[in-house]
Amino acid sequence: MVRGYTTIEQSKKLLELGLDPSTSDMCFVLIPRIDFKGYIYNSTPVTIPYKQYTAKDNNLPCWSLAALLEIIIPIQDKVTKEMIRPLMMVDGRHLRGGISYVDAAFRALCYEIENGYIETNK
Repeated sequence: MVRGYTTIEQSKKLLELGLDPSTSDMCFVLIPRIDFKGYIYNSTPVTIPYKQYTAKDNNLPCWSLAALLEIIIPIQDKVTKEMIRPLMMVDGRHLRGGISYVDAAFRALCYEIENGYIETNK
C-alpha cells in the first residue's frame, strides 16, 4: 500500500521546523490506548483539515503529497534548481530506487525550511 501522507514522525518534524499547521490538509487524532494507559495517535489520518478541528490539542496535523507540493512549488525561479535536486535525488537514490514521493517531498520541504527559502512560525 502506498502512503500518501506524512508519518507521525515527519509531521512532528515539520512542526518543530515551524511549519504552519494550518497548511495541513489532514490530521492524526489522539485516541485512547487499548490498555487504557494513555493515548496514541491513530495510525491513519482523517481527511478533515487540522484547522477545522476545535480540539487541536488532541490532533496532530498531517500533510498529503498535494499539500506538501502546494507549499514547495510557489517559490522563486532562482531556487527551483535547488528544490528539484532533493526531490529527484534523495540520499543519492533516484525516486525509482524505492523512496516514496511523499518522503521525497518531505525531505525537500525540510531542506527549503532549513535553508530559509520558506518562512515559518520560528
